[in-house]
Amino acid sequence: MLEGHSGPVIAVVFSPDGQLLASASDDNTVRLWDPATGASRGMLEGHSGLVRAVVFSPDGQLLASASVDNTVRLWDPATGASRGMLGGHSGPVRAVVFSPDGQLLASASDDNTVRLWDPATGASRGMLEGHSGPVLAVVFSPDGQLLASASDDNTVRLWDPATGASRGMLEGHSGLVRAVVFSPDGQLLASASDDNTVRLWDPATGASRGMLEGHSGLVRAVVFSPDGQLLASASVDNTVRLWDPATGASRGMLEGHSGPVRAVVFSPDAPLLPSASLDSSVRLWDPATGASRGMLEGHSGPVRAVVFSPDGQLLAFGCASCTVRVWNSAAAASLGMLEGHSGPVRAVVFSPDGQLLASASFDNTVRLWDATTGSWRGMHVGDSGPVLAEDFSPDGQLLASASYDNTVRLWDPATGASRGMLEGHSGPVLATLGPGYRSLPRHA
Repeated sequence: MLEGHSGPVIAVVFSPDGQLLASASDDNTVRLWDPATGASRGMLEGHSGLVRAVVFSPDGQLLASASVDNTVRLWDPATGASRGMLGGHSGPVRAVVFSPDGQLLASASDDNTVRLWDPATGASRGMLEGHSGPVLAVVFSPDGQLLASASDDNTVRLWDPATGASRGMLEGHSGLVRAVVFSPDGQLLASASDDNTVRLWDPATGASRGMLEGHSGLVRAVVFSPDGQLLASASVDNTVRLWDPATGASRGMLEGHSGPVRAVVFSPDAPLLPSASLDSSVRLWDPATGASRGMLEGHSGPVRAVVFSPDGQLLAFGCASCTVRVWNSAAAASLGMLEGHSGPVRAVVFSPDGQLLASASFDNTVRLWDATTGSWRGMHVGDSGPVLAEDFSPDGQLLASASYDNTVRLWDPATGASRGMLEGHSGPVLATLGPGYRSLPRHA
């Protein structure tokens, strides 16, 4: 029995190799677990406020935790030993991210700053000042040579992470900047705002590359296609818009939803663009032409989760109507409705090899299905509260489910046998997350 947390769990994340599980809580601690056995690997104490984010370094040798106590703490995940407290922020730390090579750590705070740290020593590498409002998001470019920060002061700022020098302020938005993303090649930066627009920037110079207008409501999400040739934006105006990021020209408005579009994502090879809406449907689009490829209907309630199989051939989504539906993404053909849950389906996830599909429900169960045939492979019963999240380990040998009953349960997906219950949380466990997770993000 893994006891310890006395408050709700904010985040749970697997180490890159899947050998450790870290949970962050509003009881001010981080806990480490062995996901194979369920054994506790230690409690990381030191924060004096709830832990908002936790992240492993790319090589898994360090763990960083960000807290509303205004600090970031570094830990050795192998031993649980403290590797230092990174103090300096005068407001809650909202986000923390490692550079792609793991040589830098960036933290974003409500004190309007981003701070850079050397994760090996804990030494400060500089404070990035300039924002006049809380920093909502921070992201490294794919090559790690630039850092972009987005703020509710309506701006994006660019920084040289090696020196901490400002590389420019990107002005133009008249509302808070909700999201910022680099193109896959790092040559463009897109920002999405509550002013109903997406703006494009040249991150090398800071020059504007265009304002993408057309939405009549705030933009919740923005995403580049895998090849960087298209940009899609999703809005509360019930539409998705496609853009040519090279020219800023509109490539079409995808209409059909009767409710706000919460998320949009390109399939791995980009022949399909699904959008998820509060109108209880998922719509499929051809991103090259903007043509509708079909509407995935059948649910009688809002779509709560949408996920591609690892190879992009299948699309599964779960709904408040207690069912899971699986579709052939290329043909937009339904492969069946998976029935059995007696409560809303909160989460769906494919195993890493794409052979299994797991669904988590408010009926307190996790169900396993054969992703190819839709046949039932078993039901995991044991939670005494709704199952809020789930995830497979990177090798597919374990399935973890997080529940409103304050526990995480481990299962053998091949046999359905219980592999342990991780107890100790005194509040609902809100998330489990493994590396490589790919789904439509749910935006509040």
